Amino acid sequence: GPGGQPASLRAMMAGALPPLPKQVVVIERVGFGLYAKDFQLHAFTGAGLPFGKPKPYLNPGISGMADLQFEFLHKYFNPHFSFALTNLSGNKTVENMIIFTALGGAAYTFALPWTPPFIKKLSVSPFFGLGASFGTIRAAPNIEMQSFSYNVFTASIGATLDAFLNDRWLVSLTLRGNYLAESQTPLPIIYIMLGVGYRI
Repeated sequence: GPGGQPASLRAMMAGALPPLPKQVVVIERVGFGLYAKDFQLHAFTGAGLPFGKPKPYLNPGISGMADLQFEFLHKYFNPHFSFALTNLSGNKTVENMIIFTALGGAAYTFALPWTPPFIKKLSVSPFFGLGASFGTIRAAPNIEMQSFSYNVFTASIGATLDAFLNDRWLVSLTLRGNYLAESQTPLPIIYIMLGVGYRI
């Protein structure tokens, strides 16, 4: 600057201050990436099999599901989020039931020692989640109240088997059970689904 005073002041401050530790610089540049990494996305489709009290009124249906899992802070703790849309056909008094489920929980991933031909790695991820299911139930045409909506607490547990084709792409099989906790007619649903995954 004019007269050299600001430049001189900057030089004095630079000489007096210790250099920033490398770790501080890394934290500034990477931020959240220090704590979250190895993101893994899945897209599944498959069957939803209803059990429990509503069983006579609901048939197996089809479902689509997407989930996200990533390593966070510690390799044994992986936050896990999933979203599913299920359409169950019905009989007797129910025509169909639409279920949208949103869950958040945790998973743990471990590699299997055996790998089949053309597969780079096999891993299994057991998980649990808590959240909510909501949607509509449409009654049979002869019922006066044609449809109504609902929103219920949901718990989920299951596991996903991943077969890595390379470092990024994988094919997956998931088996999970969701429990829709309605007080009068709780609804357990078993999901058997195939899908693809991508590791970021």
